[in-house]
Amino acid sequence: MQLPRLHANSIGGPAWPRLHHRRGSAAVELALLLPFLILILFGTIEVGRVLDVQGILTQAAASGGRQASLGTQTNAQVRQTVLNYLTSAGIPTTNATVTVSDLTQPGLDATQATQLDKLQVTVTLPAGDITWTNTTLVISNTTLVKASCQYVCTCGLVYPTNVSAPPGY
Repeated sequence: MQLPRLHANSIGGPAWPRLHHRRGSAAVELALLLPFLILILFGTIEVGRVLDVQGILTQAAASGGRQASLGTQTNAQVRQTVLNYLTSAGIPTTNATVTVSDLTQPGLDATQATQLDKLQVTVTLPAGDITWTNTTLVISNTTLVKASCQYVCTCGLVYPTNVSAPPGY
């Protein structure tokens, strides 16, 4: 392999190889790599947004689960609590699906759940409603983002009110 010849520049500075045959190669390389870099960028944005919304859906389901576990709100009221949480977080609720179910005694409303019944709140939303980019590079618009939360019904539990600190505290 033959190394390129070094020439001193006109000011007398360090010598640099003159590679006239490589002129414009950086622009060509950028033109070839830019679509892949943009693909990676938009894919990262899409996945990041879905993960962000996944956390919001989980918190909304937990908020509804806490309400359902008290046994004072109906399934419809729990659904509305979840939808209000999503709305306040800036998530569109047009296509959101919220289900409240009693896993111990299926078919019962949250107000009819008995003590220590397992209640589950599930929130589902199409990814097309939440993505920031208009592309489907990584995630399809029909992909469902889903979160659920389980709580134990605490209705009827009596908490002691006359608890005192142990001696020495």
